Amino acid sequence: MAFSQTGISDVRVIAESPDLFVAWSSTLVSGTVYQVYVARRLAWYGRSLRCHVPIPSGMIGSNLWIEVCSVDASESTTDFSTSLIAPGGRTERAQLSWSGGTYLDPTGQDDIYAFGIFQSPSAGAPVDLSTVIDTVVAYTGG
Repeated sequence: MAFSQTGISDVRVIAESPDLFVAWSSTLVSGTVYQVYVARRLAWYGRSLRCHVPIPSGMIGSNLWIEVCSVDASESTTDFSTSLIAPGGRTERAQLSWSGGTYLDPTGQDDIYAFGIFQSPSAGAPVDLSTVIDTVVAYTGG
């Protein structure tokens, strides 16, 4: 059994500053190794159905994404955070692809040099294209 979230249910989280108490139910065999991720970071591993983990710095009072999974005993310390799927199947990553660059415009006047990142002012609202919240360089070099 590699990384899996099957058989884990009823995850409960109680804030006990400066820690979180996390408990869950499982239909898996006794002795299964579990991992707990807090804010997409491996915070705990072991064979218990409950644990205490520190609240990440600066996150007290914030909504935290908590995930529990099972892993092979040989993979107890392996970080599987890239395998986590956001609640509701959302993705928290964007993939950019484009056709363009210096090979299309020998004068260099219309080259893509960066991407502007925009966001909506609130969930479900239209994206505000008047305010760039960050910039990602399209490629490095001259």
